[in-house]
Amino acid sequence: MAAMPELRMNTAPGRIAAHRFAGWLGGVLITLSPIAQAGQDDAERMARLLSGTAYRPSASELRRRYVDAGSSALVAFLARDDADAHDLAAAVGARRGEYRRAVARCLPAARALTPRLPEILRGLAGSLGRRAVPSVHFVFGDGRSAGTVVAGDVVLALEVVCRFDGPNADMAELLEAFVLHEAVHFYQLRAQRPGLADSLLRQAMIEGFADLVAGERLGRALPQEAERARYGRRHEARLWSEFRRGMDGQSLGHWMYGPGRDGEPPDLGYWIGKRISAAYLAASSDRDTALQELLELVSPRDLLQASGYPGAEGD
Repeated sequence: MAAMPELRMNTAPGRIAAHRFAGWLGGVLITLSPIAQAGQDDAERMARLLSGTAYRPSASELRRRYVDAGSSALVAFLARDDADAHDLAAAVGARRGEYRRAVARCLPAARALTPRLPEILRGLAGSLGRRAVPSVHFVFGDGRSAGTVVAGDVVLALEVVCRFDGPNADMAELLEAFVLHEAVHFYQLRAQRPGLADSLLRQAMIEGFADLVAGERLGRALPQEAERARYGRRHEARLWSEFRRGMDGQSLGHWMYGPGRDGEPPDLGYWIGKRISAAYLAASSDRDTALQELLELVSPRDLLQASGYPGAEGD
Protein backbone atom coordinates (compact mmCIF):
# COMPACT_ATOMS: atom_id res chain seq x y z
CA MET A 1 0.00 0.00 0.00
CA ALA A 2 1.24 3.49 -0.77
CA ALA A 3 2.58 5.55 2.10
CA MET A 4 0.15 7.96 3.67
CA PRO A 5 0.18 11.56 2.42
CA GLU A 6 1.12 14.69 4.36
CA LEU A 7 3.66 13.65 7.01
CA ARG A 8 4.10 9.95 6.16
CA MET A 9 6.06 10.12 9.38
CA ASN A 10 6.59 6.42 9.95
CA THR A 11 7.43 5.41 6.40
CA ALA A 12 10.55 5.73 4.31
CA PRO A 13 9.08 7.98 1.56
CA GLY A 14 8.35 10.72 4.03
CA ARG A 15 12.02 10.92 5.04
CA ILE A 16 13.59 11.02 1.58
CA ALA A 17 13.77 14.80 1.38
CA ALA A 18 15.01 15.09 4.94
CA HIS A 19 17.82 12.59 4.33
CA ARG A 20 18.70 14.27 1.04
CA PHE A 21 19.15 17.65 2.64
CA ALA A 22 21.02 16.47 5.75
CA GLY A 23 18.27 17.25 8.21
CA TRP A 24 18.27 13.85 9.92
CA LEU A 25 21.00 11.74 11.45
CA GLY A 26 19.98 8.49 13.04
CA GLY A 27 16.41 9.73 13.31
CA VAL A 28 17.39 12.84 15.27
CA LEU A 29 17.16 16.32 13.80
CA ILE A 30 20.48 18.06 14.49
CA THR A 31 20.52 21.39 12.64
CA LEU A 32 18.11 23.41 14.76
CA SER A 33 18.38 26.17 17.32
CA PRO A 34 15.92 27.94 19.61
CA ILE A 35 16.16 30.99 17.34
CA ALA A 36 13.32 31.06 14.83
CA GLN A 37 14.07 32.12 11.27
CA ALA A 38 11.47 33.02 8.70
CA GLY A 39 11.43 34.47 5.25
CA GLN A 40 9.69 34.84 1.94
CA ASP A 41 12.69 35.19 -0.38
CA ASP A 42 11.56 32.29 -2.56
CA ALA A 43 8.05 33.70 -2.83
CA GLU A 44 9.35 37.19 -3.64
CA ARG A 45 11.54 35.83 -6.42
CA MET A 46 8.65 33.89 -7.90
CA ALA A 47 6.39 36.95 -7.71
CA ARG A 48 8.94 39.00 -9.67
CA LEU A 49 9.20 36.26 -12.28
CA LEU A 50 5.42 36.00 -12.62
CA SER A 51 5.00 39.74 -12.91
CA GLY A 52 7.81 40.05 -15.42
CA THR A 53 6.36 37.35 -17.66
CA ALA A 54 2.70 38.41 -17.40
CA TYR A 55 2.11 35.21 -15.43
CA ARG A 56 3.27 33.10 -18.36
CA PRO A 57 6.73 31.89 -17.34
CA SER A 58 8.32 29.12 -19.35
CA ALA A 59 9.64 25.99 -17.71
CA SER A 60 13.20 27.07 -18.50
CA GLU A 61 12.65 30.47 -16.84
CA LEU A 62 11.15 28.81 -13.77
CA ARG A 63 14.04 26.40 -13.52
CA ARG A 64 16.74 29.04 -13.93
CA ARG A 65 15.24 31.95 -12.00
CA TYR A 66 13.19 30.16 -9.34
CA VAL A 67 14.08 26.52 -8.72
CA ASP A 68 17.85 26.63 -9.28
CA ALA A 69 18.11 29.88 -7.34
CA GLY A 70 15.89 28.64 -4.54
CA SER A 71 16.52 27.79 -0.93
CA SER A 72 17.15 24.22 0.16
CA ALA A 73 13.67 24.31 1.72
CA LEU A 74 12.08 25.10 -1.66
CA VAL A 75 14.05 22.36 -3.40
CA ALA A 76 13.09 19.84 -0.70
CA PHE A 77 9.44 20.91 -0.89
CA LEU A 78 9.34 20.36 -4.64
CA ALA A 79 11.22 17.06 -4.34
CA ARG A 80 8.68 15.84 -1.81
CA ASP A 81 5.96 16.00 -4.48
CA ASP A 82 8.36 15.03 -7.28
CA ALA A 83 7.65 18.40 -8.91
CA ASP A 84 9.93 20.21 -11.34
CA ALA A 85 9.91 23.39 -13.41
CA HIS A 86 7.64 21.81 -16.03
CA ASP A 87 5.07 21.00 -13.34
CA LEU A 88 5.27 24.57 -12.06
CA ALA A 89 4.79 26.01 -15.55
CA ALA A 90 1.79 23.75 -16.13
CA ALA A 91 0.26 24.72 -12.78
CA VAL A 92 0.64 28.46 -13.40
CA GLY A 93 -0.82 28.06 -16.87
CA ALA A 94 -3.82 26.11 -15.60
CA ARG A 95 -4.54 28.26 -12.54
CA ARG A 96 -3.17 31.68 -13.41
CA GLY A 97 -5.83 33.43 -11.34
CA GLU A 98 -4.83 31.58 -8.18
CA TYR A 99 -1.24 32.70 -8.54
CA ARG A 100 -2.32 36.29 -9.22
CA ARG A 101 -4.47 36.28 -6.08
CA ALA A 102 -1.67 34.76 -4.00
CA VAL A 103 0.76 37.46 -5.14
CA ALA A 104 -1.78 40.20 -4.47
CA ARG A 105 -3.23 38.90 -1.20
CA CYS A 106 -1.07 36.25 0.46
CA LEU A 107 2.41 37.56 -0.25
CA PRO A 108 1.81 40.96 1.45
CA ALA A 109 0.37 39.09 4.43
CA ALA A 110 3.48 36.91 4.54
CA ARG A 111 5.65 40.03 4.58
CA ALA A 112 3.63 41.42 7.49
CA LEU A 113 3.66 38.16 9.42
CA THR A 114 7.34 37.30 9.03
CA PRO A 115 8.68 39.68 11.73
CA ARG A 116 6.21 38.22 14.24
CA LEU A 117 6.98 34.58 13.56
CA PRO A 118 9.93 34.17 15.96
CA GLU A 119 7.74 35.19 18.90
CA ILE A 120 4.82 33.05 17.65
CA LEU A 121 7.01 29.98 17.28
CA ARG A 122 8.74 30.43 20.61
CA GLY A 123 5.32 30.61 22.25
CA LEU A 124 4.25 27.38 20.55
CA ALA A 125 7.49 25.64 21.54
CA GLY A 126 7.04 26.67 25.17
CA SER A 127 3.44 25.45 25.24
CA LEU A 128 4.66 21.99 24.17
CA GLY A 129 7.66 21.91 26.48
CA ARG A 130 10.14 22.30 23.63
CA ARG A 131 13.02 24.67 22.92
CA ALA A 132 14.01 24.19 19.28
CA VAL A 133 11.88 25.94 16.68
CA PRO A 134 11.61 25.39 12.94
CA SER A 135 12.46 27.86 10.23
CA VAL A 136 9.55 28.99 8.09
CA HIS A 137 9.67 29.51 4.33
CA PHE A 138 6.93 30.95 2.13
CA VAL A 139 7.12 29.64 -1.41
CA PHE A 140 5.06 28.97 -4.52
CA GLY A 141 4.53 25.35 -5.53
CA ASP A 142 2.60 23.48 -8.19
CA GLY A 143 -0.76 23.79 -6.43
CA ARG A 144 -0.86 20.38 -4.76
CA SER A 145 0.26 20.99 -1.19
CA ALA A 146 -0.47 23.88 1.16
CA GLY A 147 2.35 23.12 3.51
CA THR A 148 4.60 20.53 5.07
CA VAL A 149 7.72 20.00 7.13
CA VAL A 150 10.88 19.13 5.21
CA ALA A 151 14.43 18.93 6.54
CA GLY A 152 13.46 20.80 9.70
CA ASP A 153 11.71 23.62 7.87
CA VAL A 154 8.05 24.57 7.75
CA VAL A 155 7.24 25.35 4.11
CA LEU A 156 3.98 26.99 3.03
CA ALA A 157 2.86 27.32 -0.59
CA LEU A 158 1.00 30.60 -0.94
CA GLU A 159 -1.03 29.68 -4.02
CA VAL A 160 -2.73 26.88 -2.04
CA VAL A 161 -3.11 28.72 1.26
CA CYS A 162 -4.74 31.58 -0.59
CA ARG A 163 -7.58 29.29 -1.70
CA PHE A 164 -8.97 29.82 1.80
CA ASP A 165 -9.25 33.55 1.12
CA GLY A 166 -12.69 35.08 1.41
CA PRO A 167 -14.49 38.43 1.54
CA ASN A 168 -13.79 38.90 5.25
CA ALA A 169 -10.61 36.87 5.53
CA ASP A 170 -7.70 38.11 7.61
CA MET A 171 -4.85 36.84 5.48
CA ALA A 172 -2.18 37.32 8.15
CA GLU A 173 -4.27 35.29 10.58
CA LEU A 174 -4.84 32.62 7.96
CA LEU A 175 -1.11 32.32 7.32
CA GLU A 176 -0.41 32.23 11.05
CA ALA A 177 -2.91 29.39 11.41
CA PHE A 178 -1.17 27.39 8.70
CA VAL A 179 2.26 28.07 10.19
CA LEU A 180 1.11 26.91 13.63
CA HIS A 181 -0.47 23.74 12.25
CA GLU A 182 2.66 22.77 10.32
CA ALA A 183 4.92 23.70 13.23
CA VAL A 184 3.05 21.22 15.42
CA HIS A 185 3.89 18.60 12.79
CA PHE A 186 7.53 19.59 13.22
CA TYR A 187 7.35 18.61 16.89
CA GLN A 188 5.43 15.43 16.11
CA LEU A 189 8.16 14.38 13.68
CA ARG A 190 10.76 14.85 16.41
CA ALA A 191 8.71 13.08 19.09
CA GLN A 192 7.35 10.04 17.23
CA ARG A 193 9.68 7.11 16.85
CA PRO A 194 10.08 5.35 13.50
CA GLY A 195 8.37 2.04 12.93
CA LEU A 196 4.98 2.74 14.49
CA ALA A 197 2.12 1.27 12.49
CA ASP A 198 0.22 3.65 10.24
CA SER A 199 -3.55 3.74 10.42
CA LEU A 200 -6.44 6.04 9.66
CA LEU A 201 -6.80 6.69 13.40
CA ARG A 202 -3.13 7.64 13.75
CA GLN A 203 -3.23 10.01 10.79
CA ALA A 204 -6.47 11.60 12.00
CA MET A 205 -4.97 12.18 15.45
CA ILE A 206 -1.78 13.60 13.95
CA GLU A 207 -3.75 16.18 11.99
CA GLY A 208 -6.41 16.74 14.64
CA PHE A 209 -3.87 17.37 17.38
CA ALA A 210 -2.10 19.87 15.12
CA ASP A 211 -5.40 21.71 14.57
CA LEU A 212 -6.18 21.63 18.30
CA VAL A 213 -2.86 23.06 19.47
CA ALA A 214 -2.66 25.58 16.64
CA GLY A 215 -6.16 26.81 17.48
CA GLU A 216 -5.26 27.20 21.14
CA ARG A 217 -2.24 29.31 20.22
CA LEU A 218 -4.26 31.35 17.73
CA GLY A 219 -7.00 31.88 20.29
CA ARG A 220 -9.79 30.58 18.07
CA ALA A 221 -10.59 27.70 15.73
CA LEU A 222 -8.45 27.72 12.62
CA PRO A 223 -10.04 29.42 9.59
CA GLN A 224 -9.29 26.41 7.38
CA GLU A 225 -11.29 24.05 9.61
CA ALA A 226 -14.50 26.09 9.87
CA GLU A 227 -16.49 24.18 7.25
CA ARG A 228 -15.64 20.71 8.53
CA ALA A 229 -16.29 21.77 12.14
CA ARG A 230 -19.78 23.05 11.28
CA TYR A 231 -20.63 19.86 9.45
CA GLY A 232 -18.99 17.63 12.03
CA ARG A 233 -20.95 19.06 14.94
CA ARG A 234 -24.24 18.41 13.13
CA HIS A 235 -23.40 14.83 12.16
CA GLU A 236 -20.92 13.66 14.79
CA ALA A 237 -22.60 10.42 15.81
CA ARG A 238 -22.92 9.17 12.24
CA LEU A 239 -19.42 10.25 11.29
CA TRP A 240 -17.91 8.55 14.31
CA SER A 241 -19.84 5.35 13.63
CA GLU A 242 -18.50 5.30 10.08
CA PHE A 243 -14.97 6.32 11.02
CA ARG A 244 -14.51 3.73 13.75
CA ARG A 245 -15.27 0.88 11.34
CA GLY A 246 -12.16 1.67 9.30
CA MET A 247 -9.92 3.45 11.80
CA ASP A 248 -7.47 0.58 12.31
CA GLY A 249 -6.81 0.14 8.60
CA GLN A 250 -4.42 2.09 6.40
CA SER A 251 -6.96 3.27 3.86
CA LEU A 252 -7.68 6.97 4.30
CA GLY A 253 -10.73 6.73 2.07
CA HIS A 254 -12.65 9.98 1.94
CA TRP A 255 -11.50 11.07 5.40
CA MET A 256 -8.16 12.69 4.60
CA TYR A 257 -6.30 14.51 1.83
CA GLY A 258 -9.00 14.40 -0.81
CA PRO A 259 -12.21 16.04 -1.95
CA GLY A 260 -14.44 14.14 0.47
CA ARG A 261 -17.81 12.67 -0.39
CA ASP A 262 -20.57 14.47 -2.23
CA GLY A 263 -22.35 16.81 0.14
CA GLU A 264 -19.59 16.70 2.75
CA PRO A 265 -16.56 18.95 3.31
CA PRO A 266 -13.13 17.39 2.85
CA ASP A 267 -10.80 16.24 5.62
CA LEU A 268 -13.41 15.28 8.19
CA GLY A 269 -10.79 12.93 9.62
CA TYR A 270 -8.95 16.01 10.88
CA TRP A 271 -12.02 17.03 12.84
CA ILE A 272 -12.55 13.60 14.40
CA GLY A 273 -8.87 13.46 15.34
CA LYS A 274 -9.20 16.87 16.96
CA ARG A 275 -12.25 15.75 18.94
CA ILE A 276 -10.41 12.69 20.24
CA SER A 277 -7.32 14.73 21.16
CA ALA A 278 -9.42 17.34 22.96
CA ALA A 279 -11.27 14.62 24.86
CA TYR A 280 -7.98 13.05 25.94
CA LEU A 281 -6.65 16.37 27.23
CA ALA A 282 -9.90 17.05 29.07
CA ALA A 283 -9.86 13.61 30.70
CA SER A 284 -6.25 13.90 31.89
CA SER A 285 -5.31 15.26 35.30
CA ASP A 286 -1.85 16.21 33.99
CA ARG A 287 -2.07 18.37 30.87
CA ASP A 288 1.69 18.52 30.26
CA THR A 289 2.01 14.75 30.31
CA ALA A 290 -1.06 14.37 28.11
CA LEU A 291 0.40 16.78 25.56
CA GLN A 292 3.59 14.74 25.37
CA GLU A 293 1.61 11.52 24.96
CA LEU A 294 -0.37 13.07 22.12
CA LEU A 295 2.84 14.28 20.51
CA GLU A 296 4.49 10.86 20.76
CA LEU A 297 1.33 8.95 19.79
CA VAL A 298 2.78 5.57 20.69
CA SER A 299 -0.65 3.91 20.73
CA PRO A 300 -3.54 5.89 19.25
CA ARG A 301 -5.92 3.14 20.31
CA ASP A 302 -4.89 3.43 23.97
CA LEU A 303 -5.29 7.20 23.91
CA LEU A 304 -8.68 6.89 22.25
CA GLN A 305 -9.85 4.47 24.94
CA ALA A 306 -8.53 6.67 27.75
CA SER A 307 -10.15 9.76 26.24
CA GLY A 308 -13.66 8.48 26.74
CA TYR A 309 -14.64 10.00 23.41
CA PRO A 310 -18.00 8.53 22.49
CA GLY A 311 -19.06 10.64 19.52
CA ALA A 312 -22.23 12.65 19.84
CA GLU A 313 -25.52 11.32 21.17
CA GLY A 314 -27.55 12.52 18.23
CA ASP A 315 -27.20 13.23 14.53
